[in-house]
Amino acid sequence: MERSLEIQPRRLEALGLWAGSDHYRLGRAVRAQAFHLPLDRVHHVYKVEFGGHYWVAYSSERRECFVPLYQLPAELRDRDCQKVNPWRAAQIFFKLIWDEPAALIALLLIPLPILALMLLFLGWVNFVLQSRELLAVFANAACDLFCVEKVIKIHSMVAVLFLTPFALVVLPLALLIFQAPRYRSAVNLRISQTYCFVAFAFGLYALVHLLVFFPFRGYGKFIAAGFGPKAEQFLDAHGLRKSTVQDPQARRR
Repeated sequence: MERSLEIQPRRLEALGLWAGSDHYRLGRAVRAQAFHLPLDRVHHVYKVEFGGHYWVAYSSERRECFVPLYQLPAELRDRDCQKVNPWRAAQIFFKLIWDEPAALIALLLIPLPILALMLLFLGWVNFVLQSRELLAVFANAACDLFCVEKVIKIHSMVAVLFLTPFALVVLPLALLIFQAPRYRSAVNLRISQTYCFVAFAFGLYALVHLLVFFPFRGYGKFIAAGFGPKAEQFLDAHGLRKSTVQDPQARRR
């Protein structure tokens, strides 16, 4: 039967135990409840100079864990304890992170799609919507080129406005469900969980506020107007008739 050591941590120490392990739940860490260290799985013990605290490396059922201890339990005092300076302790800690480059690259899966969305929107507005040939396809007697440009631009802005917080909600969930469970290091797992939780909370907050305060009724009428006279009236009423489409005749004058 596998031996387990029960440690009663202080609150700050409990958060460190949560950050370095994968079996100690956040709820238990917040309440500073007992932490169970598998003694038979401990393979390294480090004593940090100038700090007097210890780092214990062990293998859980799924991952490599690296947890701090303010005091070394008597059950571990017969183990080989390697003295390291703070710089060396930091190197050991970050090696656990760098040994899984996919974990660091995966963190970019949240900001990069949003950045790509912003760049696509800028390209759409500054290049595609400057094409008079494209705008002429939708122009009519009730809604000229300037009107068509503004209508399409407003719809594009609304799409980006909703897609950005929606991405901040969906992408962190996808990362947590499909990618984070594959990590071999408990530190990378906790970094990913914290990062995804912050991004998800921010995205959910923005999305809820957008759904509450967005004028859906007025925008629904604007969609129903299409490229007709009511769209022209809407733009005039809100002072949006000024266009960015370059008129060749205006440039010659």
